[in-house]
Amino acid sequence: MMWVRPILVLATATLVAACGSASTSTALHSPTVSSLLLESPTALQTPSPTPSPMPSSTPVAGGGQASPAPLPSPIADSPIPTSGGWVTFANHAGQFTFSAPADWGVLSCEDVSDYAVAIHNPPYVCGRGEYEDAWLSLLSESGDQRQQLPPACGSAFNRTVTGTTTVVVDSVQGDRYSAVVVQSTGLPPPVGSHEVCYVFFNGNRTYALIYDHWPTDPDRTADFDRLVQQTLRFSA
Repeated sequence: MMWVRPILVLATATLVAACGSASTSTALHSPTVSSLLLESPTALQTPSPTPSPMPSSTPVAGGGQASPAPLPSPIADSPIPTSGGWVTFANHAGQFTFSAPADWGVLSCEDVSDYAVAIHNPPYVCGRGEYEDAWLSLLSESGDQRQQLPPACGSAFNRTVTGTTTVVVDSVQGDRYSAVVVQSTGLPPPVGSHEVCYVFFNGNRTYALIYDHWPTDPDRTADFDRLVQQTLRFSA
C-alpha cells in the first residue's frame, strides 16, 4: 500500500521515524497531507477511499423514475466551535480529534474517510482520493507505517529535510520534520514551499499531519504546531 496524502493521492500531513537525521534526499514527494502523502515510488500504496454508491432511482406514480438520493454527507457532529475562533473536529474513521482555526476551511470526512484536508480551490468532497492543491493534510492508517514514509512525508527526491525533532503528543512520542521543496515535479507544492510534517504511531495506527507553506500564502506554521502539539488526540 502506498501512503499518499489526500492532496497527493491518498495512495496525505506529512512522515518518517525511520529516515534518520535531516539530510538532502536524492529521490521523491507528490500530491497523492501535499498531494497527506507521498509520491515516493518506493512507498507502499493504500487504496483511495471509495465513495458511497449512488442509490438507484425508484419508480414513481406515472411510470417515471424518482430522482436519485444525494450521496451521504459526512456526519454533522463537527466542527464544534471553541474559543479563540477555532473549531474542533472528530474523525471517527481515522480515530483522531483536533482543532483548527475556523477560517482555514478544513474538511474532515468524519465517519466516511480517515483523513482531513484544507485545499486552495474549494469546494471539495470526501472520498475523492486526490487533493493536489491541498496545503493541510491529516490522516491515519492502521498498523505501523512509519518506515514506508519518506522524510517530510513527501517525495524525498525534491525536498531537502532541514530539521527533525522528537515530540510527545497525547502521551505518544513522534517526530516533527521540516523540509523545503527544491525541485519541481509538475505538481504542488511549488518550489520554495516549506513543509512541516508530524508522524506518530500509537501502537495501533500511524498518524501523519502535513502542512505546506506555499510562497504565496500566509505563514500558518505557528498555528499548525499548536494544532498538533496542543489539540491533537488519538481517539474520536
